Amino acid sequence: CRNMAKRHAGDSQRVTAIVRYLQGRPRLTLWFRHQERPSTIVAITDSDWGGQDETARSTSGGVLMHGSHVVKTWSSTQKHITLSSGEAELMVMAKGATEAIGLTQLFEGWGRPRAVEVRTDSSAAVGTVHRRGNGKPRHAQINDLWLQERVKEGSLIVTKVSGAENLADILTKDAAKGIREGLLQRALFS
Repeated sequence: CRNMAKRHAGDSQRVTAIVRYLQGRPRLTLWFRHQERPSTIVAITDSDWGGQDETARSTSGGVLMHGSHVVKTWSSTQKHITLSSGEAELMVMAKGATEAIGLTQLFEGWGRPRAVEVRTDSSAAVGTVHRRGNGKPRHAQINDLWLQERVKEGSLIVTKVSGAENLADILTKDAAKGIREGLLQRALFS
């Protein structure tokens, strides 16, 4: 979609690859099986630092889950060029946290409050939100450091997951077919 206005070399090959992928999967059914009432809204996030060749911008991806149900997914180009992978991950964590907080506000309106958890595979981003101030990544935006305050007051839980288990990974980079299929199976049929 990014290249609809100005086509680049290789765009036709990308479209062909997408069409071939979709031909192999003519239908996808999401099952929302009965589950016990989850107490937490989970945002799983990932970023590919500087993944766009032309602009050096990162791609953010996230999965919003309520128990085992996938509620929302997103994949978008970050607005700013980041100076480190930790900063790119911090930006997508902030987006994931705001999406999860928005969903919890909906539940609070129904009288069913939920906790908020953000999961990432970035040790640098997890370390940044668990300390006070910028620390080593002095270039981090202040608007992304509000996560530190939320973690300190206990209204936000931030945990690290392994890269192999990060569901958002397939939203930011081209994963090998086996990895992609395994993550989709986990996300859609867990």
